[in-house]
This record gives sequence, C-alpha cells and structure tokens, in this order.
Amino acid sequence: MDKNRMKRQMRRYRRPGAMMRMGRIVVSLLMLVMVTVVATGLGGTLALKLGWVTRIQVFPLAVAGSVTGLVSWLLVTVLFGRLYCSWVCPLGTVQDCAARLTRTGAKRRRHTYSFAEPANVLRYTVLGVVVVCMITGMAVLPALLDPMSAYGRIASELLRPVLGIVFEPGSAKGIAPASGWAALIAAVTLVVVGLCAIRSGRLWCNTICPVGSFLSIFSRYSFYHIDIDTDVCTNCHSCERACKAQCINVSEHQVDGSRCVMCFDCLDACPEGAIRYTYRRKRLSWPLMQKVAGTAASAMDSRKAPRPLNEAADKTVDKATDNAGDDRVRISRRQFMATGLLVAAMPVIGKLTGDNERHPAPAAPPGRLSMSDFLQRCTACGVCVANCPTGVLRPSLNEFGWTHTMQPVIDFGRGYCEYNCTRCTEVCPPRVLEPLTTEEKHIYIIGKAQVDAELCVGCGRCAWSCPRQVIAMEKRPGRERPVAVVNEALCIGCGKCQNVCPVKPLTAIYVEGVR
Repeated sequence: MDKNRMKRQMRRYRRPGAMMRMGRIVVSLLMLVMVTVVATGLGGTLALKLGWVTRIQVFPLAVAGSVTGLVSWLLVTVLFGRLYCSWVCPLGTVQDCAARLTRTGAKRRRHTYSFAEPANVLRYTVLGVVVVCMITGMAVLPALLDPMSAYGRIASELLRPVLGIVFEPGSAKGIAPASGWAALIAAVTLVVVGLCAIRSGRLWCNTICPVGSFLSIFSRYSFYHIDIDTDVCTNCHSCERACKAQCINVSEHQVDGSRCVMCFDCLDACPEGAIRYTYRRKRLSWPLMQKVAGTAASAMDSRKAPRPLNEAADKTVDKATDNAGDDRVRISRRQFMATGLLVAAMPVIGKLTGDNERHPAPAAPPGRLSMSDFLQRCTACGVCVANCPTGVLRPSLNEFGWTHTMQPVIDFGRGYCEYNCTRCTEVCPPRVLEPLTTEEKHIYIIGKAQVDAELCVGCGRCAWSCPRQVIAMEKRPGRERPVAVVNEALCIGCGKCQNVCPVKPLTAIYVEGVR
C-alpha cells in the first residue's frame, strides 16, 4: 500500500462515522465471545461469572418477567434506536459475519444492498403468533425464533463439540452433541440465518425475529436516529448500498427507523458526510429540488406491467390443466389388503418382539418452581445442557410433548445429577431455574428411585453409592440375594444409583421424574 493511500485510510478511520462503526464492531464481537463462553460452558467458573451477558438479552428478560430489564431496553431503544440488535444480540453479530463473507475484496462491488419495502404484515404477524404461543404455553415456536435461544443451541450443540477437543480434551462428555435432533435444528437454523444474511443482510431481524419486530415499534420514533442532510447529499447511493437493513431510500431521502439496527455502516460509507446520527430532522433548503411523486416512478411502473398471454399459450395451459386430472395412482385389491393387514398387525408384533425399553416419567432439571412453570417459560437455549459437568442433561425430543421440544430433560442413561452441583440453576438466562445453594440442592426433589425386584442381583452398588444413604439391602423369603429397598420419603432422585447399577440393558433401579 502506497503512502497516499495509507493516509487516505487513516483520515477515513478518524471520521466520526468510522469510529462509531469500529466501536460497534468491537463491542459486538466482545459480546459474542462472552455469550459463547457461557453457552458452551467451556470457561468453567468464568462461564458462571459471565452469566449476566445472557440474562440481559431481551427475550430471557421477557420470560423472566423482569419489568426493570425490559423497561431499560425500551428506554435505550426510544432514545438511541435498536442498539440491541447490532451491539448485544449474538445472532445479529453472526449475521454480520456471514454477510461480510461475500462482501470483501473483489466481491464487494457485486454484493451490495438496495432499498426494500418493509414486510410489516409478515413481521408483526410472526410477533403476534409468538406472543400467543408464550401465553398459551406452546414453547416450541418462541424457542425456535428467539435469537438468544437459537444461538445458544448453535453454541452448545455445534461449537462445543468442536471447541471441546481443544479446551477439554479429556472431558467425559466427549465431542458428540448432547442430542442429534437438537444439533440438526441448530445446523438448519445456522444455515437459514446465514443464507438470509448473505443474500439480504438483516432480513431475518426485520422479518422473522420477534425481538427485532418488538423493538421496531419503538425505534420508529427514536430520539437519536439516522438522518440524511439533503443539502449535502449527492445521491451517490453509497449509504443505500452499505445498508444491511435495506432501510435507506436515497431517492426519497428517507431512513426507515423501524428497521435500522444502528450498525453505522452508512455513516462510514458516505463520502460527503451527508448521513448522520443525530437528534435533528433535516429539511431541504431548496424546495424546488424536492422529488415530485408520480413522475419517474409512474413511468417505471408502466414499463413493469405484465404482458397478457396470447391465445395459443392460454389454450396450452388449459389443455395441461384438463389432462392433469387423469393421472391417478392405482392400487390393486391385493396390495390394499396386504397394507391393511400389516398396519393392523404392528401393535401385536411390537408386543411379541419387545423393545427392551423402559419409559419412566421424564425428569426436569432442579430449581424449577413447578413443572408447568418450567414447561411454559423455558426457552430451550441449551445453556444448562452445555454447562452440566456430568452430561446428564440433554434437549428433549418428545418427553414433554412436541410443543416443548428441545427443552432440557434429565437422561439418567447418560449420567447422574451431581449431588453438590448447582451450575444449571446459576447459568439459566431467563431464571426458569431458580439459583440453588448447595444445601437447597441436597433436598430438592428431582424424582424418586424405583426398584425392579425381579432384575435386582443384590450387588449393593446402589446402596453404597447413594449420597443420601436412603437405599438399603434387605433379605426376602425365597431369594438367595438381598433386594434393594428405597426410602422414598428421603430420596431426591439424583440418579447415581441407576448410573452404577450393573444390570443391562434395563437397570434394576431407575428414577421416575416427579411433576
């Protein structure tokens, strides 16, 4: 790089717009790193200290019922615009990184943005449906669309297995994701959000994301906003091409404040300094230069009018439509009878063969106020799953019903709930799991251990491994070996007895979750 070009770059970076943009990039990347540390649980005690970065996210605050937190974000939005979306939201930073991939070097000119009309009907419909789902307890849709929950799953199911090889090479949790189903959902979310960002910038934030739609209601009238100085603007469209929210209409000299995410890319891109972040509303000093509606736009609209189909094309379409009804799938009587008999015999076949599985009532993590409160408010972010040291937590599939897919469930086939551990209650972003002390955890009831006397071999491992010493071995008439007996009044269902039981494939002692 020659000296003159270097001087031009240095002068550019000293401009207020470039400095504000650089500050946004630094803060957003720092927030992304901190959220990743918490969501992957690889920081150990550091993850517990940084738990505040997940608890200041808008959706967890709403689920937790934190009026103070929500009002604070609303005040910030009314005063300064949607700073949350570009400075704090981890999924927003991921979108910026994805969009940047195709807008560097020689590709920069080919991948620019342009103004697009807002899809208000779609985005506010999605927001309304999410609110209804939250009220009625159908947690699966809010969990899928909440940006914090979506990134939490991406970090815990996709990043943690990869980063665990470096930071925890000897970890008992291994490098596999906690749930293949949750990992698939996380991968699909990452691909869809990434493709949207590559193609259309912040399209996801301004069309699908419920948090972005909620904040847009208030950012439309923000005190500080992006404004175009029409006396200085040369209509070069540099700001419009740089706007990832596609909210700058240079032809009308207007900026849609409801969609602007305050990334400040436009301030850095404008060569004349005509676009500013200010509290003022600039009015045109030359009224005769104001664009008159219905001139060039009308001509453009007339050129875009669709041409009518000719008669031959109409006849071809009608003929194809008439012939489409003749293509029928035929099945013989023998095939119909064989299919019906097979379907009818499936329950009998299942009973005869047996699947060597037991289906006890599912157990939820400790710290919940009630099972109904947990199922209604859990955002399925996966932070507790990633921070569980024994790996006993995993995203659910259908244990709580399909409307609560991906919410954490205790799988005692994977491990046990450590008697002195309270990490999941400490890192929960929406505080669905109330923080427990070690003493409170010792008496918190997760489930109740049950004994299958027919399978018990009387080895006594469950008795000596029980941290509360509530399992005893008793002699029974007609049996050479003793049988484990559980004092259910004192059992909290930590699952360590099930974990050490040598009987396979069905353990002789297992834990039933409690509602």
